Amino acid sequence: NSGIRLVIFLLVAYGSWLIRVAQNRQKELTDFIVHDLKAPLTNLYESLSLLKDIRADKLSDEQRDWLASCLVSCKRANTLIASILDTSRLEAGKMGIARKVESIRDIVGLSLQEVSVWAKRNRIFIREEYDSRKENNYTDKGLLVRVMVNLLSNAIKVSPPETTIVVRIFDYDESNI
Repeated sequence: NSGIRLVIFLLVAYGSWLIRVAQNRQKELTDFIVHDLKAPLTNLYESLSLLKDIRADKLSDEQRDWLASCLVSCKRANTLIASILDTSRLEAGKMGIARKVESIRDIVGLSLQEVSVWAKRNRIFIREEYDSRKENNYTDKGLLVRVMVNLLSNAIKVSPPETTIVVRIFDYDESNI
């Protein structure tokens, strides 16, 4: 009986060790991928921004649209990379949330700005409806913008052309929008 218990204990200990090794490898791989993606993506974004600032007046409307689309795609890719990092932090219990009083209209505006070129390219219209008495809410602005961009991106992805997506802000209860 004690021999069986010892074997079971050793198997459980070995399994736990294997899980920890796999988790460490996953974290190392995530860190490696994030680092190797973030640097060239940042360089690409900065170069495109510089091109926009220097040559925007010499570009056709179509070229400006393509440039804007590339900039939005770079920002979206950076957001996805940040989400990978946040997932790792969340799983490790180390994700901080920086909440403060923020303008909901600003948050919605930033979110719509990030998806506007993609929506336009797909002939999707986005309408805002504010049915809230509150202008501000206590939230993590960056995190909420990322959540909204993700939701809007998903909506754009599955919506047929000529569709209108409605973003409606309303009072959920006395303290939440």
